[in-house]
Amino acid sequence: MVAFDYLLYVPHILIYVFLGYASYRDSIERRFPHGLAGIMCLLALSTHLIGPLYFLLLGQIIGSQAFHMVVASLSATLPMSLLITLALIGIELLWRHVLGQMGMGMGDIKLIGILSIINPYLALISLAGGLMLSALVCLVMRRKSFPAIPGISIGWLLSNLSMMLLLR
Repeated sequence: MVAFDYLLYVPHILIYVFLGYASYRDSIERRFPHGLAGIMCLLALSTHLIGPLYFLLLGQIIGSQAFHMVVASLSATLPMSLLITLALIGIELLWRHVLGQMGMGMGDIKLIGILSIINPYLALISLAGGLMLSALVCLVMRRKSFPAIPGISIGWLLSNLSMMLLLR
């Protein structure tokens, strides 16, 4: 095992820590601060940089190869992330216009946009699972609404764990 092996996990662990804090803030204040979203966005982008940096530090690749790995990784996820985020914003604005009330909330859309930078498909799965979990909590607690970020965070954790178990 190489000394740099743990470097690969640092951004992901920090994402989980900030997801926990975002869940706490959303459950208390019903908001997802822009500063926290910015930090999480930088961490999400760094997940694409850390693999090529790892191989560069090991001396297995040269700088231009690392650059091409980063470009390939980002070009695979960023367009899909942008598409998901714009679609969710459009649905939310349409919902507000037609029904005259707030739907998901822009903070929830920011979080899905950030998570989709890492993996767009798992972000959509965690959105679906998180909204189902939030709806279930609303039914059990007999509340009209419930913050979605805690449910999305749990959905993200469970979808990542299931993906890790499936890829073993």
